[in-house]
Amino acid sequence: MTNEVFDIIKVVMSLIVAVILLILSRYREKQNKIYADKYANNKSFLILRLGITSLLKVLTLVLLLGLFWKWIDSFVAFYIFAPILISLNLILFENTESLEGFVTFIKGGYNIGLVIISLVQFLLFNTDVEILALGFTISLAIFEGIDALFEGYLKMKKSRR
Repeated sequence: MTNEVFDIIKVVMSLIVAVILLILSRYREKQNKIYADKYANNKSFLILRLGITSLLKVLTLVLLLGLFWKWIDSFVAFYIFAPILISLNLILFENTESLEGFVTFIKGGYNIGLVIISLVQFLLFNTDVEILALGFTISLAIFEGIDALFEGYLKMKKSRR
């Protein structure tokens, strides 16, 4: 019974993340229109930005539909898919402090959700603590790994100048 409860919590939290990121993609589409005017002479930049926005939107829709039609397991959705989407949104669209702050806020909410699930499983003496530990480790590694790759890229780019 407790496993079903945790699966429901994971699915609901994954859905919340996905819906927020879909709303955020609408904002980015509006920003793309502003960039289209600002960078009218740089078509490759505009195409790349549009492609990234579309890719993130498709990945978010895959998460939503996968959860709805049960194509994606709650473990994969919550511990792998959600952190990847949050991290990609954080590093690929940090053009304003408010947007970066908002996505960082989502990341913090996700991490608090991980803590809540961990505490509840510990308090209920859930026998699947191994799965919890594995999921927590994977999601943390995804956040830190993508962030480290991006920071490394920025430092290499800065050193070339």
